[in-house]
Amino acid sequence: MNRHVAALTTAVILALSACAADDPAPAPTPTTYTASPLAEAVPLLSLGQDEQARIDREAERLIAICLKEQGFDYDRPYVADDPVLDADTDPVEWAAQYGYGVSTLDLITPSTSSTPRSTAEQAAYDAALYGVGTETDAAYDWEQEGCLGAAYHEATDGADEVMRDERFAALFEAVDTAQIEVDASPAVLALRSAWSDCMAGAGYPELASPVAARQSVQEQLTAEADLAELRAHEVALAIADLDCRESTSYDRRYCQELWSAQATVADEFAEEIDALTASAG
Repeated sequence: MNRHVAALTTAVILALSACAADDPAPAPTPTTYTASPLAEAVPLLSLGQDEQARIDREAERLIAICLKEQGFDYDRPYVADDPVLDADTDPVEWAAQYGYGVSTLDLITPSTSSTPRSTAEQAAYDAALYGVGTETDAAYDWEQEGCLGAAYHEATDGADEVMRDERFAALFEAVDTAQIEVDASPAVLALRSAWSDCMAGAGYPELASPVAARQSVQEQLTAEADLAELRAHEVALAIADLDCRESTSYDRRYCQELWSAQATVADEFAEEIDALTASAG
């Protein structure tokens, strides 16, 4: 499912104009946010790491039960698109061992399958795990997402149900639009450029963003690169990524842009958010 996640949103925090020369008061600074302004209304947008890790663990347990009922052993625990680390895990130490968790997936969650499946058997397993999928351009529907969707629906106490409530369709569309606008904003483009320059200095040129860095590993894995070499490359790349995100304050600065945009959405959809909060309560 892993759309929990990050509905990161948008709008650039523009620098305020300088005060007039005869005005001794300092120019005000942009609002500093400490969390998503939509967190209370839409908790799936901004789960803390510990809570997301708890949900993932519970979902894995439920997926195994669901598959067993359909005659399958759950041979590889589902791993979210971006592994969620709890507060006790050092991200640098984890990256030094697993990188992003792409080519190293077998090391994180080794397969317990004792016998390989035929093509037909694997297709049946995948259908049970992932379902038929939500139709393109339709609201997310957990009932179409197989054991995976059902497990996350239960693990989140049905919090994903709101994603297909037509009353809030415009709100969620606004959140998605804000995300797109933030990613294309001058502030975020400049931030990504600083990160990219840092990565080039570390020996990894032509990477546009942290997302692109991770995707580059996935592309090499799909191309069936030498696994041992790819794992070593992934670990080194992930460590450099963390270093550059820290040196550029990438995560903090990006979140400020995101949460600023979400604050605008919160103002524009105040009535819908009140109704959403009430329905969730």
